This record gives sequence, C-alpha cells and structure tokens, in this order.
Amino acid sequence: MFGKSLRSTFTKLTSGAKEMANKTVSAMKHKGNLVDIPDELWDGHMTKLNKNYEEIASLYHEIASFVRSAENLLKSMDASGKLFVKLSLDEDSAENKSLREKYASIVSAENQKSLLSPFERLTKEIIPLMEEYEREMEYLVKVCDERSAYKLERDHYYQKMEKLTALPNNTANAEQLKRNQEKQSKSETQLQMIEAPLLLRLQDFENRHDAIFAYIFSVYTAAQKQFFFECSTAMAVFPSAMGVEAAPSVPLILNHGSRSDIDEVKSAIQRQNQAAQQAAQQAAQQAQQAQPVEEASQASKPVSVDVAPEPMPMAQPMPVAQPVQPMQPMQPMEPMQPMQPMQPVQPMQPMQPMQP
Repeated sequence: MFGKSLRSTFTKLTSGAKEMANKTVSAMKHKGNLVDIPDELWDGHMTKLNKNYEEIASLYHEIASFVRSAENLLKSMDASGKLFVKLSLDEDSAENKSLREKYASIVSAENQKSLLSPFERLTKEIIPLMEEYEREMEYLVKVCDERSAYKLERDHYYQKMEKLTALPNNTANAEQLKRNQEKQSKSETQLQMIEAPLLLRLQDFENRHDAIFAYIFSVYTAAQKQFFFECSTAMAVFPSAMGVEAAPSVPLILNHGSRSDIDEVKSAIQRQNQAAQQAAQQAAQQAQQAQPVEEASQASKPVSVDVAPEPMPMAQPMPVAQPVQPMQPMQPMEPMQPMQPMQPVQPMQPMQPMQP
C-alpha cells in the first residue's frame, strides 16, 4: 500500500544499487575526505519519524474508542426509550405516548445497525491502515538505530587511521595501517549502503505523510458526519427545541382538592408534637425539682425494714415407740455418818511495827 518495505529493499540490494550508493556518497566528498550528512539533518528526520511513531497508536486507539462510544450511546438511547414507554400512564395524552413509542422504535437494537453503518470503514479500513503505517515506521526507527551503530564503527576506524598516519613510516606501522584501511573501507561501504536508501525512505515518509493523514482524517470526519446526519434524520419528527417557558413550576405535585394542603397538615401535626414534647419536658423538670424535698422528709423517718419470715422447719417424723422396760426394785440407802465437832477459832496476832 505504501510501496515496498525497507526490509525487502535491503535484502534485495543488487550490485547496481551498491554502485549507486557509492556514487551518492562520492558526490559528497571534498578534498579527499568523506563528508557525512550533517547530524542536524539526521536528527530532524528522526525527530519527525519518532514523533509520529509514538503518537499514531494513540490516534487509532482514540478512533476505536469513538466507535465504541457511539455504540454505547445508542445502547443508552435504546434503554432510555424503553423506560419512557414503561413509565407512561393511561391518563397521559395519546400524542405524547405516541412520540415516546416512536423514539423507542428509532433507537431500538434493530435500527442501530443502520445508524452505525458509517463506522464500518473506520473499523475495517482506517484502523488496519494506521496499524500498518505504525509497523513500517517502527521498522524505520530500528534501521535508524542500526545506522547509528554503523556510524560509530566507521568513526572509530577513521580516528584510528588519523593516529596511525601520524606514526613513523616503518614496516610494522605500514602493516597496521593497511589492516585499518581495509576495516575503514569496509565500515564506510556498510554505512553508505545503510544511509543512502534510509535517507530516501525518510524523505518519502515526510513527502507522503500529508496525503496519508489527509485520507485518514477525511474518512474519519465523514463517518462522524454521516452518523450524526442519520441520527438527525431519524429524529426529524421530534421538536428541535423546547423553550424554558414551558417548564413545569415547582412544586411539581400540587393539591387541587377541597381539603387542606398536605404541607399545612404536616405543619399542624409538627406543632402538636412539639407542644406535647415541651409539656413532657416541663413535667419532668418539675418532678426533678420536687424530688430533693421528698428525700429530705423521708430521711427523718425511721426506716422500717421488712424482714422476711423465716421458713418453718419441716416436721420430723415421730420416732417409733420402744417397748417399756420393767422397773427395778430400789436399793436400801446407807446410814448417814455423825457430824464432827467444830474446832475453836484462834485469836489474831497483833501487827508488828514497820522497821525504819
């Protein structure tokens, strides 16, 4: 779609292409020294390439996200249409109910396929095209990295040759100089083989970039325009605008009967409840204030303690009567001994005086 890939260009590079590459580099020689393409030129090309390579994936992801969002939008419209029909009342006007049913039919799942048909080119053509564009840019980025490696190798031998040419001319130095000349020549040839077609490919990327992105952008915006046009055409039967003067006033539900409004009834009930609550609070406060006086008067009175009566012991069973034993005859008492006469009382001795 965008020409042969760079990979096939390198693998099928013929001797004629090699000669052309050598001529391209030879045209940039001055005074016997190889003049490289300025680094600023390479940096400019690679900056443009890297910028597109890093961002193109985000772009086609957003395009895919838009298609999914449109699908979800129609699913939401389908669900809301069914709810509008479901929430209709028998008392609603036939005209309004007919409009709700028509809307539900337009956004139904059966009609969503035709509304989403403009996005088929995006999913089947544009997104795959951008993915291929990303792969080709990725390959160019890798080749630019390889070109940097070849350039470092060529610069290494070029600097080494400058040092060897400054050495004295002897056999050892001559042999080393010859070997490095061969390596330098090889590295220059390889670098030329990479740089010549790579530069042409980078230039082609920049030249064709505008046309490629113009095509992608045109298909993308045309699909959006067609989608919104189909939706607008399908909904042409509905009013294009509704003035705010037709908006219902608040409160949305009114009392048009003869009875008092429910808000007034609720307010009266609330006042009654508040009055009852205040009366209960006042009664509780008065009871708390009278309680200390009663406690003081009760403190002077003896406290009577109610003692619970002790439980009566359980009646014990009567013992079984034992047989009466016969009485034994009494023994005769011994005679009493006569009393001894009392001894006379001795008189008390006088007290001796205390020794000084």
